[in-house]
Amino acid sequence: MKKDQGTRTNFKKLRGQAEKSLPARMTDIDNTPTGDIPELIYELHVHQVELEMQNEELRKAQMELEESRNRYQDLFDFAPVGYFVIDEKGLIRRVNLAGAGLLGVERGNLIKTKFSGFISPEFQDSFYFHRKRVIETNTRQFCELKFVKENGMPFFSQLETIVVRDREGKFNQLRTSMTDITERKLAEEVLLEKEKELENQAEHLAKIG
Repeated sequence: MKKDQGTRTNFKKLRGQAEKSLPARMTDIDNTPTGDIPELIYELHVHQVELEMQNEELRKAQMELEESRNRYQDLFDFAPVGYFVIDEKGLIRRVNLAGAGLLGVERGNLIKTKFSGFISPEFQDSFYFHRKRVIETNTRQFCELKFVKENGMPFFSQLETIVVRDREGKFNQLRTSMTDITERKLAEEVLLEKEKELENQAEHLAKIG
């Protein structure tokens, strides 16, 4: 509403300036030799066509920008991995459907909630240092964390994070992708258990021998 009022005020100011400059322009036209009037009219027509062409180009550019924005939004929303935009306070500002699905929360309910609130307590320090490395090095960083869904179900995820800064170079937000690696982590745990069993068996055979 305030924006509309400001726009109307600007239009009024511009109109007032135009009306003030009009008498001087009319005087110039009155003083123009009769023979120059056809050329003046021609120039006005050319200028009008140029403005129409510029307007058409702007319209096309706006449509292309809108199409590009829609394509980006579709890619963001329907990507197979979770995407999060996290502000400087650690609050979720944007999240796609996959990200909301991983946390088991409706997307609208995640906005302005603490991202770290879904990280398992024993991994809070890992996330703190991950965030710190991203901001300090200004490079893409990876880490593996244990999360807890809203229903209490734990899962493991790999984060890939980059930092975004404002025009002054100040830290503005983090952009993080989240990939579920629970099956891989479980397989690693099973493998470690098997390796321990083999080591114990080897030690036992060595003692017997």
